[in-house]
Amino acid sequence: MVSGLSIAAMFFSMIVPLTFFIVFLIVFMVKKKPGFIPVLVGAGAFLVFALIIEGFINRYILVINGSTVAFFKNALFVSIYGGLMAGIFEETGRLVGFKLFFKNRNEWKHGVAYGIGHGGLEIIYIGGILALTQINNVIYSMMINGGTFDSFLKKLAGMPEQVTALATARQQLISLPSYFFLAGGIERVSTLLIHIALSLLVFYAVKKRRYVFFALSILLHALLDFLAAYLSQIGVNTMIIEGIIVLFAVVSVVFILKSRKLFASGEKVNEAISN
Repeated sequence: MVSGLSIAAMFFSMIVPLTFFIVFLIVFMVKKKPGFIPVLVGAGAFLVFALIIEGFINRYILVINGSTVAFFKNALFVSIYGGLMAGIFEETGRLVGFKLFFKNRNEWKHGVAYGIGHGGLEIIYIGGILALTQINNVIYSMMINGGTFDSFLKKLAGMPEQVTALATARQQLISLPSYFFLAGGIERVSTLLIHIALSLLVFYAVKKRRYVFFALSILLHALLDFLAAYLSQIGVNTMIIEGIIVLFAVVSVVFILKSRKLFASGEKVNEAISN
């Protein structure tokens, strides 16, 4: 039997991230009125730099090119590569977006709106994949609990690979702890907050011409993605990894709130954080 808590956690990961994004977007747009252009620029930069350009390069290096595929079978190497690629391309996308489209947009709310667009499209893209996975999990869980899963497997007797995959999925759904199914939803919400903080860091770098903070954003982004990928590959408990991501998100929220001073009075980053 699949526990009721596990099924509830699946629904959480399916519904909460997108709901959080939509509510956050509406409330922020109504209260702060940054306009839709910053949000659209953020979404567009993520689409172009992360999904299209980075995605194409990753496909070539990790799937098509045999020599690089073999090299990056090493967990450490592929985690370093993935972290750096995400950091370089996404933060460069922010840099380009701010330079091209934010010449007359200098307020804190514009940087936040950019981050909402960037992180929001990621929620829609990755969260959509996650939602489809959770829908399948819920359907399979109900079939297992209703006693119809075995008869379903019998109908697939002519497809042994699919039967094996589904049997493995059943075992995982029954044996995995309930909190495991919360991980995806928690991660998506946390990532949105992290994207907003990184967007403000790059926004500050562009507006004040202090590009050391652009470099810092790349390093922070790469570090987080490296830790998440590498710890996952070496078998570290999922909730420890999610705890690290949540910690980054908490620090991000603190920075988001305190960074208003950066754009209100031109203070340096370290001064704003220490106040």
